[in-house]
Amino acid sequence: MNIRHKLTQYKSRVLSRLGLILGNAARKPGPIDRAGKNWRIWLNMDLSEVLAGIFSKLNKSSLHAGFRVNNLEGWPLWFRSTVLFLLFVSGFAVIAHPVWTSALSELDYLNAESQVRKARYRHLAMESALLEQNRDRVSVLAVRFGEMLEMIPAELEVVQVLNHFSQIARESGMQLEWFKPETEIQEESYAILPINMRLSGSFPEAARFLEAVSSMKHLVTVDVILESVGSVPGKIILSARVRAYRGDTPRSMVAPAKAVGDVDATY
Repeated sequence: MNIRHKLTQYKSRVLSRLGLILGNAARKPGPIDRAGKNWRIWLNMDLSEVLAGIFSKLNKSSLHAGFRVNNLEGWPLWFRSTVLFLLFVSGFAVIAHPVWTSALSELDYLNAESQVRKARYRHLAMESALLEQNRDRVSVLAVRFGEMLEMIPAELEVVQVLNHFSQIARESGMQLEWFKPETEIQEESYAILPINMRLSGSFPEAARFLEAVSSMKHLVTVDVILESVGSVPGKIILSARVRAYRGDTPRSMVAPAKAVGDVDATY
């Protein structure tokens, strides 16, 4: 019985509170409800209606006696100054933005160009400082190249080269097995006569042969391949590719006359 009585009391309390809530909802809406409805009204308006509503609110406000938005002469001085200032700033920003962007791009380009020209100027200044030294070096190289070309005979026949190497081979103890010259190669100021030859002998004889070739009067270069003969102990085969040079000293490489006060450079 007690439990049934308590449930009945709890039910009556819930119903009474629900009735109070429903009664309050049926009353006139308060400021919060009116504000919510006003916002919903503003959201349903288009742009012209919104502007008209704002001007209407400003006209009804009491900012200044006789102030009307549509009456420019009635605007207070501070309000007109503020509006003009805002309009000026907005117009200036719109006009200056592309000009400012273009000026910044031009400034970046000029800075990059300035860095490139500075680097180029430093490089040219360095080359200018080394100009006299390079001239002295070129003069010395011209003299040395001319001296080297003087070692090359103006005329060189295959028979002469064959006689030279045959004599050196006999003196060193080597046996010249075959001698094969190739076509002469013409360069700008000299010519090269490639020759392939094959000699046989011992290691001491090959050493004497190469020593004699290195002390030849004429300028030659030699590429050597040594092969041992398995059937004969101590015997080797020397395959050589010789390049004999000939030519005259070109006029462009003749050393210029030394002026008074010049100093010879030594390397």
